[in-house]
Amino acid sequence: MTETRVADAARFDEIVQNEFWSARSELAHIKAFAHARMCSPWAVLAVVLTRIACTVPPNVVLPPIVGGDGGLNLFAGLVGPSGSGKSGAINAARDAVVTEGFPTVPLGSGEGISRSYAYRSTKTQQLVWLERSVLFTATEVDALSALDGRQGATLGAQMREMFNGGELGFGYASVEKRVILPEHSYRAGVIVGIQPGRAAVLLDGEAGGMPQRFLFMPSTDPTIPRYPDPAPTIWTPPRMHWAAPRNNPFPEGEADTGRAVGPREELWVDPLIVDGIQKAAHQRATGIGQPLDGHALLVRLKVAAALSVLAGRKMIRDHDWDLAGTVMAVSDTTRLAMQAQLENARTAISERLGTAEGIRRATADEVSALHTEVRIAGAITKKLQTPPAPGMLWSRSALRKTFAYRDRDTFDTVLTDMFNSPQDLTNAQMAAATRIAS
Repeated sequence: MTETRVADAARFDEIVQNEFWSARSELAHIKAFAHARMCSPWAVLAVVLTRIACTVPPNVVLPPIVGGDGGLNLFAGLVGPSGSGKSGAINAARDAVVTEGFPTVPLGSGEGISRSYAYRSTKTQQLVWLERSVLFTATEVDALSALDGRQGATLGAQMREMFNGGELGFGYASVEKRVILPEHSYRAGVIVGIQPGRAAVLLDGEAGGMPQRFLFMPSTDPTIPRYPDPAPTIWTPPRMHWAAPRNNPFPEGEADTGRAVGPREELWVDPLIVDGIQKAAHQRATGIGQPLDGHALLVRLKVAAALSVLAGRKMIRDHDWDLAGTVMAVSDTTRLAMQAQLENARTAISERLGTAEGIRRATADEVSALHTEVRIAGAITKKLQTPPAPGMLWSRSALRKTFAYRDRDTFDTVLTDMFNSPQDLTNAQMAAATRIAS
């Protein structure tokens, strides 16, 4: 499979695509802006939705449909070969829709995630909040691979907790290092650029549900026009009124123990959506459904929530859910194409390694056989110098029996070679060898 297969990830039914982008004015704006910047509208949409999620304060949650409250933290992977427009999509999304109130921070170690939000005061030993919402980025997935590959790395585990707004941080013995963020006290978005052949750091975490936590969007799009219309003016979403500000309300990072996050605020979800999610949860709980499907449904609900906020609503309706289903179809297709490409690359590498190993083993066998022949030739030459008894010559069978069973086949070959190369023998040895070989 070539890298162009990733570009085909969004090539499902053209009518469905057109219906999606024309369903709402803000979606039509995102597509037009993306094409004007020569970017994939799906990649730009993923970044816009992630940024929109970052504008929602952390005390705003999804209802406890299954288990506890659901967080709105959203993870997006922009998939495509090098130079396909992943960074361009990130920049275009920032310019396409107004999203403010959070910094963008390079994704580092698992230990560093919680410290992007707060630190522990050395004087008061209280938690000092710097930010309530952070957008983490890794323009190349290689950075995640390097970080998560370290001994004792915690990035993957912390990201899985962060996905649903779980508790972050570690209980270090040192008070200054013990920066623990309570659940739903922070908002996070993650954007990662992914070259399919290097996606193992994400896709190999399937058992832990890491791929199912990501929204995968193609960074290439065959429908980008050669001569697009000029970019429309930046879109300003309707102003939302939340029960708490997005970031720390205290001036200059004044110490805060978590109370500033504000009262809990729950987004309304259409009862039909709730019923469908609970039906799938019941199947998983009774051993019928796929265990990891719950993550995919939660991602879909988060996408639906971001679409509703983008439209200026705190209510997730069936239309949001349907649009989110189209987004998830693109994501699933992109992920499957990426997995197939990675598997093909691994197969090719294995075949090359297998060929190299076969050559190495064959060479090693040849060297070992040559050493055996040299050893036996030396033994034959030495034995020919001493007759088995005075006045007698060695017989072939008698000389052959002086060698171990494992060497006798080689003895026949070596003796024939010696007979065919008389220059290596003295006259006496030649006479004996002639008698033996005949």
